Amino acid sequence: MKNITIIGPGAIGLCVGAALLDGGHKVNFIGRKKIDEFTLMKNGKVIKQYQLDSHNDSTPAEWLLICVKTHQIESAKETILSRVNSNTKIAIIQNGVEHIDNMNAIGLFDNLLEVMIDLPAKRLSATEVTWREPAFGFVRDNPLGQEFSALFNASFIKVDTTPDITTKLWRKLCINAPTGAILCLTGQPMKVFHQQGIADIGRGIIREVINVGRKEGAVLGDEIVEELVTNFLQSPPESTNSMFEDYKAGHPTEWVARNAVLVKLGKKHRVPTPISDLLAPLLAAQK
Repeated sequence: MKNITIIGPGAIGLCVGAALLDGGHKVNFIGRKKIDEFTLMKNGKVIKQYQLDSHNDSTPAEWLLICVKTHQIESAKETILSRVNSNTKIAIIQNGVEHIDNMNAIGLFDNLLEVMIDLPAKRLSATEVTWREPAFGFVRDNPLGQEFSALFNASFIKVDTTPDITTKLWRKLCINAPTGAILCLTGQPMKVFHQQGIADIGRGIIREVINVGRKEGAVLGDEIVEELVTNFLQSPPESTNSMFEDYKAGHPTEWVARNAVLVKLGKKHRVPTPISDLLAPLLAAQK
């Protein structure tokens, strides 16, 4: 049994915590409000209810899981640093491709592990979260990654190691960059991809992700473009994503991690990103 602290008990944080609790670990959730219990659902049907033991929230954990979104890191900095000592292992479970840089920016340099997770989840209330398949993740194939993967043995989340985490993170950005931006800017769910010209915008964004990602060391084939657009077109018409849900709720969105990052890294590598250059200011202006 490991002592694990999760910073950010949103949809992903609660689902990951539930999997770890199922594995027999001690899990401490740190958020704006204390959580004593929560209900896990799958496809909207109750799977399990969790009662959480109260314990000393200030105790440094063996594992610290960062589940706040990238734009929340600075505001969570003090909380994060207070839960770390020289032995704490830190797993960063976020969207985007700059996990390590984000942690180094607040003064964390050791025992860092990037996590690519695919876990469609939605928080229904303060104490209810629902998920639907798939539920898997990838981490770097090193001793830290292997230990993290083992935490999820016998849980509903499968975490595998990979020798190429860079490609996994950029492959996910190929999905997140177009869908988040398009849904937020149109105010519509995934059915919007069937409207004239929208799928082509999606194709253009994916191509920019591929071109910039290759410069960052990701192995991304051209076939990804049509593969993903086909998936978008086949999505349930009313399905959404976490960025769109934040937009609907009036919360800040992940446009920097999903879209502005392409502009920044495109300039670094002298890779043109004309669509992202246009989308980033529009997303920044949304309220």
